[in-house]
Amino acid sequence: SARGKVSGPGERIGLEASGSCVSARMAETGMAPGGADNADEDMDLAGSFEGLRCGARIRRPPPRSHEEHHVYVSRRQSLVQLLKLVRRLFERRGHNEVFVHGMGATIPKAVHLGQDLTMHYGARLILEPSISTVAVVDDVLDDYEAAAEERKVSALTLRLRLSFPLAGAPPASRATLA
Repeated sequence: SARGKVSGPGERIGLEASGSCVSARMAETGMAPGGADNADEDMDLAGSFEGLRCGARIRRPPPRSHEEHHVYVSRRQSLVQLLKLVRRLFERRGHNEVFVHGMGATIPKAVHLGQDLTMHYGARLILEPSISTVAVVDDVLDDYEAAAEERKVSALTLRLRLSFPLAGAPPASRATLA
């Protein structure tokens, strides 16, 4: 949706139909996508930031372990889903050790998960918490360039171990992926 009009420097500028800050900058400088110089590059640049506003921050996910017994808590998962997931790892997959990872806003949910599992398994479960600070990288989009900014986020890792294996659970070495 176009707002305002494309005019000389210092006057109100409008956004092109894409609504991106790249299109706004192109409108401000008088360059229209598909102009005479390098039309293909302009279209690629404008299309790659489609729908983002100037100064938009894109959060990159931190590196994760892809092992089955590492559970990462997210804001979109319910506590019940996480509880079932960890119980399945202990009871059906035969793991004696599960790591629960929470960062930033998900730390309280990870703590609640640890409490619920402690109540469920009782003295059979050994809970070892560890806290740390993780450096994460955000991509900040401004006009023609994208800058990477690093910030620090609190992290919590809960090491959950069963003091003795559950009866009827398969050994972890023979656990199959399903």
